[in-house]
Amino acid sequence: MKISIIVPYRERANYLETLINQFSSQQEFPRSDYEIIVVRLGGTRPTNIFNKPNINIREIPIDYNDVFSRGYCCNVGAKQAKNEIIWFVDVDCLPHPFMLKFIQENFSVDNPYFAINTPVIFLNRIKTLEVFGKPTYTWDDYNTIKTSPRFWLKRKASGTSQICMHKESFISMGGIDEEFVGHGYEDMLLHDQIAACLKTYWGKFPHNVEVVWSEKRDLVLTHLYHGERNRTSPYMANYQKNLRYYRQRVGANVMKNNVDLIWGSVDHPPGSNRLK
Repeated sequence: MKISIIVPYRERANYLETLINQFSSQQEFPRSDYEIIVVRLGGTRPTNIFNKPNINIREIPIDYNDVFSRGYCCNVGAKQAKNEIIWFVDVDCLPHPFMLKFIQENFSVDNPYFAINTPVIFLNRIKTLEVFGKPTYTWDDYNTIKTSPRFWLKRKASGTSQICMHKESFISMGGIDEEFVGHGYEDMLLHDQIAACLKTYWGKFPHNVEVVWSEKRDLVLTHLYHGERNRTSPYMANYQKNLRYYRQRVGANVMKNNVDLIWGSVDHPPGSNRLK
């Protein structure tokens, strides 16, 4: 089984390089069995990142400089993914070294009704700088952090910074609603879509192979520090609009929000009037 890793991106090249280094040096998984797709929505191309030896990485650049849309990047990456399993990972995160192996062992091509979301630990600024100061972020470091709450911004929680599922399921439900532009709630609506489509609930049956979420503690995602919310920035300013839109959509037919719409197309970047 092969996996397509999709990374939404605009800036923070040091975060992206650290993430790529983790895949190229730390994952317990054959490099030939996965590809990394960096969907760059505007911004500047970090040229040194796409020359890593022995790693299958490609960039989808989109000429767009309005407010960033993580969901749109995920949709574009999913539609252009070559493999049957897609894994969305935010650029400011470091995945567990056994995550790819776990995906391969637990997903089946014949069973599209399965998805994974894992708990997240949030590093503070000092610990994040330590990570950037090392050639690699070793998993001895990871195990130390996991047992040291003083390094967390908050308690370990079920995060929205990574999700893995079958491409077939993601496409059939219309992907992520692209009316969410800026920070907030596109991932929560995706959770609701998955739960509705797969007829189950987040964390309800963690040992059933056909459930939506897995809360395995050993697969904790490490989230790097990137500052507190700044609601004066264009990206953060849409937070309340996105919340209102989420509340509207969650009561509707969340199973297929984008059906009959053009979505996930590099020729149709986000930005309608619905949120205004």
